[in-house]
Amino acid sequence: MAADMKRIVVRVGLQCDEDKIKAMKAVCSIEKVASVSADMKQKKLTVIGFVDPIVVVIKLRKYWCTELVLIGLANEPGRGRTEQRRERRRRKELLMNRSPSLRRHNKNIRGLILLISQSKLTDNSLDTV
Repeated sequence: MAADMKRIVVRVGLQCDEDKIKAMKAVCSIEKVASVSADMKQKKLTVIGFVDPIVVVIKLRKYWCTELVLIGLANEPGRGRTEQRRERRRRKELLMNRSPSLRRHNKNIRGLILLISQSKLTDNSLDTV
């Protein structure tokens, strides 16, 4: 049986960026780790590779409170950047499907904002422009 790459998500009690760097270095020192990413808002660390989840948790528990959240395959469908790409495509299609008058209106507003910001920089009033 061939070993598959695993996605291991661990909630770690990280307080600052220094802790994040230290945790990422600790996990990177484990053999066969392909990638490590950290989400400071949710305090989660995602490890991808041919790694035993127990080893990752033991390594992190030396310094922080650690809780194992998810163990799964690294290439599960719907994971990663595909959802972000779909969202970007949808937004782009919405922008392209707007009427030309709305696009022109937005350009006019941007030009007016630029004109106002330039006048503030040069101390000119809008009446003299």
